[in-house]
Amino acid sequence: MKHEIELKQIDVNDDELRLFDYQYKNGEYIEKDSFIMICESTKAALEFYSDYAGYIYYPHDEGSSVKINMTAVIVFDAIEEYNNYIANSEKQQNIPQKDEYLNIAMTAKARKMIEEHNINVNDIKHKGIIKEADVLAFIEESKPQSAVSLSG
Repeated sequence: MKHEIELKQIDVNDDELRLFDYQYKNGEYIEKDSFIMICESTKAALEFYSDYAGYIYYPHDEGSSVKINMTAVIVFDAIEEYNNYIANSEKQQNIPQKDEYLNIAMTAKARKMIEEHNINVNDIKHKGIIKEADVLAFIEESKPQSAVSLSG
């Protein structure tokens, strides 16, 4: 069985947490109640313990910021389940994902503009939630610069 452990909100002002200090490598066996990582909000850092024993998988790179209610850790009861999950994940990475940006926080207007202009969301510079202004700035930066004549 696969146990997905989701991030819970620590502070009402935070919509994501930074994950760091991973205690295990992917695929290692952990005991129930093992200390597995630290979750950091803007005001606090909390130790994160597993409610399950099994084979651990961290789906996010250490140091990543992850949205509240997203899966932070997966624990598999059997090593075969872990291996199958990894094999299937690697296959999925080779399949183009139309909705690859669904896990990135953005306003409805920003999402619509990204779809209309066929923009790779990973190319947009932003802090926190992507807003319409971020998309407009990206579009403006991406426009070809007009040639300037330097006659003299």
